[in-house]
Parts: sequence; structure tokens; C-alpha cells
Amino acid sequence: MSVLAVDPGAPGGAVLLDDRGRLVLAVAWKKNRRGWKVSAYRGGEVEVEQLPAGASSLGGYLAEIIEAPPRLLACEDVFVHRQRPNVRTTVNLARFGGAVLAPLELLSDTRAAFVQASVWRRSVLGLSPYTKRALCKAASLRFIPPMIPGMGAALQGLGQLDHLCDAGGIALWARSQSASSAA
Repeated sequence: MSVLAVDPGAPGGAVLLDDRGRLVLAVAWKKNRRGWKVSAYRGGEVEVEQLPAGASSLGGYLAEIIEAPPRLLACEDVFVHRQRPNVRTTVNLARFGGAVLAPLELLSDTRAAFVQASVWRRSVLGLSPYTKRALCKAASLRFIPPMIPGMGAALQGLGQLDHLCDAGGIALWARSQSASSAA
């Protein structure tokens, strides 16, 4: 089952896996003065584009370049720290994720599954929910690329971007959830 997974944020990324779990598309974005610098990897080629500001422009771009609607959509959910909550950041990230995913939900006619980082990292990487963020990012960069055919080549083309590996981990989690619910 094809899946598009998003690690929202600035910078952020998305990956599209085919029915066999192979990478079809990897997209990374980062904010700049004019909006978003977007780099897309597909079939060994890298394309770079400038998009206007606004998270919905990222969702529209993804919806435009995807050739066939994915059967599954997944996104990392926001996290509110209990001891040091930052409500403004949490609200902004939630709005951002929703704006990116809205055009994709319309395209694929399915609702996105949201998963907390600690949940997919435990399921896919076997990490404790108490593992420090820096160690989680390092584990994602080390262990996710061998799990997804084509991910290593995408990282060579786009750079060693932990948010792409995180999007890959979210995609693997979504595929496992879909398989377990179908059984």
C-alpha cells in the first residue's frame, strides 16, 4: 500500500513509498526570505524550486507532483512538553501540519493518521520514549535508510537530512499499522 508521510516543520520533509515499500519521492523544504526552498528527489534526479510563503503551498506542491494518490497519509503529531510547554510553538506546528496535509487529503480521499514521534520511534527503531532528541535523530539517520530501498540515494542527492529519515520512519509505522489492522 503506497504511503505519503510528512515530518512537518521548517525545515521539514515528506517521503512517498510505493506498494512494496520502495522510495518513489523525497521532498525537503526549508524556509527562506521568499517563502520555501523545496528540493525534490525522484528517480535519481533532484529538482529545486522556490515556493511562496504559507504551508498550504507545500501541500499544494506535493499534491501536484505526486503521480498517483497514496492510499495512506501519515504525519508526525505535535508534542507538548509537560515541564516546559510552549503553547505558541505547538499551535503553530499543528496549523502547519494541517495546512500541508489538507490538499493531500483531498487528493487521496483519505484522512491522515497522526503519530507522536515517541510512538513511531519505539515501533520502528525500538527507542525508548525517554531517548534524547539528538540521539533519536542520529538513530533515524543511521537505521531508516537501510530499511527503505532508495532512501540512501535520496539522502546522497538531497543531503543527510534527519527530517527525511523521520518521514521515512513515519511511513514505515503507517505501513505496519495498516498491515496489522488488515489482518
